[in-house]
Amino acid sequence: MIKELRLNNFQSKKVKEINLQVAEQITAIEQQFAGKQAKIDDLCKNIYAERDLYLEKVLSTVQYNDYFGDRKVYSAADKKFMATVNNQNTGAVAAAESASPDMSVSVN
Repeated sequence: MIKELRLNNFQSKKVKEINLQVAEQITAIEQQFAGKQAKIDDLCKNIYAERDLYLEKVLSTVQYNDYFGDRKVYSAADKKFMATVNNQNTGAVAAAESASPDMSVSVN
């Protein structure tokens, strides 16, 4: 994402923070609603919608439009990454449990 959208250092840092919080929230949802895929998908859609709002504040109009057009690609990459993390690192459980539910990332 950083390379594709040509993010500057500030944007890279903020996007990483946002994506980390998204990953933590999704991990928590997957653990809480294990076996209820429809519920997981529904809650994850809300998280991705929140992420879009935060990214819109961090990215330029051109960058956001490029991101928005490729959201399916980024979401697929997110899911693949999360599956890898969940399978390899049970320490992610602790990180997910400490995640704040409001994605309070400062973009100032």
